[in-house]
Amino acid sequence: MEEETKALGNDLSLLGSYLAKDKKSSNSRKKKKKKKLEQATTTTRERVDERGEGGEGTQKKKKEKDWRSDKAERNAQKKAREKTSSNRKKKRKEFFSDYVKLSEVEDGLSENLFVKGHIRINPRRREDAYVTVTGLDVDIIVKGDAQNRAFEGDEVAIQIRPLSEWDFLEEEEEKKSREESLEESLERLNLSAKSAIAENAGEGKRKSKWTLEVLNEIGREMKRRPSGEVVHIIKPSHLREHVVCKLVNAGNVPSDPYKAVLEPIDEKLPRLLLDKKFAANLGLLEKAKDRFILVKQTRWMATSGRPYCKVLDILGKMSDMESQVSAVLMQQGIDKHTKDFSEEVLDCLPSTPWSISDEEVVRRRDLRDCRIFSIDPETARDLDDALSVEPLGGGKVRVGVHIADVSHFVRAATSLDEEAAERATSVYMVDGVLPMLPRLLCEELCSLNPGTDRLSFSIIWEIVEETCEIQSQWIGKSIIRSCAKLHYGQAQEIIEGKPLTSSPHLHAYTLDDVVGDVKLLDKLAKKLRALRFESGALTLNIPRFRIILGKDNKTPIGAEQYVQKDSNYLVEEFMLLANRKVAEFISEKAPAAAVLRRHPPPHKRKIESLMKNIDEMKMNISMETHSSGAIHRSLEKIKREAEPHIHNAIVLMTTKPMQNAIYFCTGASDYIEKPDVWGHYALAFERYTHFTSPIRRYADVMVHRLVSDILARENSKGKVETFESTGTRRSPWGRKFTERVVDQCVQCNRQKLAAKSVQEASNKLYLALWLSKQSYQTEGVITDLNGPKWMGIFVMEFGMEFKMYWEDQDEGDNFKAKWDNVNKQTTLYHGEETTMTLRNFQTVKVSLFSAFKQKSSKYEISYKLHAESSG
Repeated sequence: MEEETKALGNDLSLLGSYLAKDKKSSNSRKKKKKKKLEQATTTTRERVDERGEGGEGTQKKKKEKDWRSDKAERNAQKKAREKTSSNRKKKRKEFFSDYVKLSEVEDGLSENLFVKGHIRINPRRREDAYVTVTGLDVDIIVKGDAQNRAFEGDEVAIQIRPLSEWDFLEEEEEKKSREESLEESLERLNLSAKSAIAENAGEGKRKSKWTLEVLNEIGREMKRRPSGEVVHIIKPSHLREHVVCKLVNAGNVPSDPYKAVLEPIDEKLPRLLLDKKFAANLGLLEKAKDRFILVKQTRWMATSGRPYCKVLDILGKMSDMESQVSAVLMQQGIDKHTKDFSEEVLDCLPSTPWSISDEEVVRRRDLRDCRIFSIDPETARDLDDALSVEPLGGGKVRVGVHIADVSHFVRAATSLDEEAAERATSVYMVDGVLPMLPRLLCEELCSLNPGTDRLSFSIIWEIVEETCEIQSQWIGKSIIRSCAKLHYGQAQEIIEGKPLTSSPHLHAYTLDDVVGDVKLLDKLAKKLRALRFESGALTLNIPRFRIILGKDNKTPIGAEQYVQKDSNYLVEEFMLLANRKVAEFISEKAPAAAVLRRHPPPHKRKIESLMKNIDEMKMNISMETHSSGAIHRSLEKIKREAEPHIHNAIVLMTTKPMQNAIYFCTGASDYIEKPDVWGHYALAFERYTHFTSPIRRYADVMVHRLVSDILARENSKGKVETFESTGTRRSPWGRKFTERVVDQCVQCNRQKLAAKSVQEASNKLYLALWLSKQSYQTEGVITDLNGPKWMGIFVMEFGMEFKMYWEDQDEGDNFKAKWDNVNKQTTLYHGEETTMTLRNFQTVKVSLFSAFKQKSSKYEISYKLHAESSG
């Protein structure tokens, strides 16, 4: 105990010495300055005394000598001043610190001197950025110059700053910290945390290790958020390659184009300057006053406050709808989807008319006599999945999931494969889809169209009907002939026992046959779904909307809510089952080469904040968050006991702490020896992958190839002529292939997020265009009221959350918004009159309208709060 007390005393003493460092340094500088002044005074006094000595001749000679000496001294002083001035100018030009060498970063990461993660810039406040680090309870904040030239999405190495620069997580904690001494704060920490704080205090090079355990300890006990600085860009973001901008002050383009300032439409990106190293297209700037400009970021020196760029293209007018859509595509880096496939790519396609060869029939299981059908959206043209079910007697059924065999047509290491790998996904927008594959494949040869023979990959189970226990499983390549294409509306009418408003075109079977199969599949799907939630699964279904287009398929004429029904869940449940079983198969058979999809648990700090926010509402609502199953059970209880708008608001709030699911290769260094992190949190699956949509997702193509290679290796006893994954005799089990798979997983993750952003932007743009013709009044629920500047409103009808800033509500009629931090409410005033008091989860009436904003170069949706609230 004495040793521990002594160690604590040493730590506190060391910390105190570091905290006093700046003060001592300042006092030292003052003493040096005083000493110099005294020396200069003494020298001057000595010269005066010398000039007063001796006769006239002596004085004359001495004057000449002193004059020369003074002149030399003045010249020396002048040079010193010029040097000092030059150094000061040079120092002023150093906006940022130099990067640490990559070799030092790699050593620092292994020694816990640095941490790494992807940086996210706050679009409303660019000086604040955040970095999520695996294993850290809270995000690291990176402020101002400490961002050190990082772009949104860069993978960066971060050095943790001293505790004195950390943020408080809550205002209450900041106030509390002022009332207690440093020693009292430190008392709550363990010795490792105290040592780290002491050794990292003050200025100078950091030499101690900020372990994740220490960072979490300090954050948890002292309610602090670590502050950091970027010391190296490990991997630059792809956003640097394609930045869509507009000219700042476009009405007055400078005569020198290099003085022009370009502002990205993405608020997370910094303003740019033109790079003198690239002169192409500079003359076009005069024509770009009202147009988007596509640039590429080229360099960003430590001596420059802004990055430099080169002009790639001058795009369309900012006010045009098509230009708005194109700008979003280019900003996300998926503009290639808008271009035609090259001749080299099209040359890889089979000639038409195409048919299945006899040799291919022999290699596959022939399922053309099975009753197989698809259920898809009514307008779908890329049918990549189908279902079958067959009662076997004895309480058993045979269920099949049949997926288009895209890998048969998209061969590895071909131009077609390279194009698909780069696109990685199809992109869905309001007015259509931008495909990953040429339409000959996705709409014809691969699409499981009814009445035609198609190549497929099938997974078939024998299932106990009562318990849904799987007793046997077969995976392999097959040939099918779908008997019908149902859309979700027709399947839903069958499930509900209603007469069909429209009948599907049938091949070889009767409508009664198909109706019976749909009802049996629905019965099984409901049981599978119940079992999944009993096992801990979580679903966060937020209402969605779809835009209704006019006859020209371009003009928005309305919007309506999209509601998922039993027919959607029927298909979803069997696709989830197929994906899970294939994931188990490939991770067992190829544990160092499998492509899986993992979903990490939610951010711990954010999920705790969710619980606190709900408790502060004092609405007798309890929320358990220790597991995905606990969250699901809590939400179901709230759904039964609370009003629908409160349930929807809490579901929305629960989505915010969740992390994104990602593709990864089990052979990657971050995962190969960590099977415990391979799971999917929300689905509560230990293994999960994507297998069921290869027409629109390249990850599924990779999985298909790996399944084929595993089966080929087993069936041929290891002697495989050509592996589908490599396109050669080289197997997909080696290190080099794993490295390529890891890179492709990164591309798939990036493109999936980009496609999601484009889809959301497309929905918002078309909604804004519709609202630009007329305003729309609806109800919203307050979801984020935590301060004096704004509040979040969830508009249930459109499934969208908006931020309403009080300054935008001020129409010059003495409007005020006063925040009450004690009662967590905002009171609105017009003059001295109270118009409304607002609290979280309260419903309010809002008007939505839209107009093109020159400042943001886009159609923006604005919101007006009505004085009368709904509850």
